[in-house]
Amino acid sequence: MKLFLVCLLSVFAVASSMNVKFKDCGSKLAEDVVVDVKPCTAEPCSLKQGSNYTISMSFTTKTMVSAIGAKIYGVLGGVPVPFPFDHPDACEDSGLNCPLQNATKATYTATLPIKSEYPAIKLYVKWELVDNDKENSGQDLTCVEIPVAVVASNSVEPQLEFGAHKVKVVRNGNGYW
Repeated sequence: MKLFLVCLLSVFAVASSMNVKFKDCGSKLAEDVVVDVKPCTAEPCSLKQGSNYTISMSFTTKTMVSAIGAKIYGVLGGVPVPFPFDHPDACEDSGLNCPLQNATKATYTATLPIKSEYPAIKLYVKWELVDNDKENSGQDLTCVEIPVAVVASNSVEPQLEFGAHKVKVVRNGNGYW
């Protein structure tokens, strides 16, 4: 019975997050970047107003860095608009153990709060980890743009019911499938 519960919880944990497709917008000092959003089960990730989401970025450094800043933008109509973020020092409370040596595999993790007053809108979240060292100052360690949809807190994903079976309908850019 315990094994069944462990397996069930593991499946749920995996099903509630996913490595998301993203656009690399200028990662210069890192490679092999992978982005994960929790909870997210379909793309674009639906971010509910009044909820928190965990963003993880795994990467391998291409140089030594000791000071890393985090910058977040909402990209609207191709224009990056700064997003207020309480943790601009990516070396604090993010899972990174700075300094990072060359060829280090690391994972940066942060919580992204989606406030109730944010409008329901589709946009890209641009997330940069910036080298704040004097030598490489301002260069992007990683830069990713993630497609998301901010949705109302009372929105419910549509489902079709066939007797006792429920089927989740997944959105695409033209409506529902």
